[in-house]
Amino acid sequence: TNQHTKGLMKLVQKKMKTLKNLKPIRQRKILKKVNNLRKQMKCPPFSYLLYIVFNYEDEEGVKEEINKLAKIYKDELKLEENDVEILGPGPAIMSKQNDKYRWQIILRGKNDDFIRKNALLGLEKYKESSKNSKKVLIQLNFD
Repeated sequence: TNQHTKGLMKLVQKKMKTLKNLKPIRQRKILKKVNNLRKQMKCPPFSYLLYIVFNYEDEEGVKEEINKLAKIYKDELKLEENDVEILGPGPAIMSKQNDKYRWQIILRGKNDDFIRKNALLGLEKYKESSKNSKKVLIQLNFD
């Protein structure tokens, strides 16, 4: 994993050096294209993303647990009716780490306060309703 991360960092650094070496007018054109693509794909800064990652001892268990949370977001809190997209659940980028399986849900929307409050409310409801919730390590990352 560390070699993979180092490789990605070197690639990013190389691309940044390339961008710096371009003429300013070319830099602006590239950055404008990147910004337009980010806007079309509803990526930050044009929307907010909240990553919720569940870590659990077995793969079937993590799927079952994170699906409980997804059901709360969709059926009880009705986030999709409030312009919040629920992406997933699905395997996290690093789907297994430290002998734990990792699955994620991404909440995407324009109102960061609404996303945060409802994400936490959903997690509280999940913890109250799932007997396995104490075995799940939950990670949040807001972008």
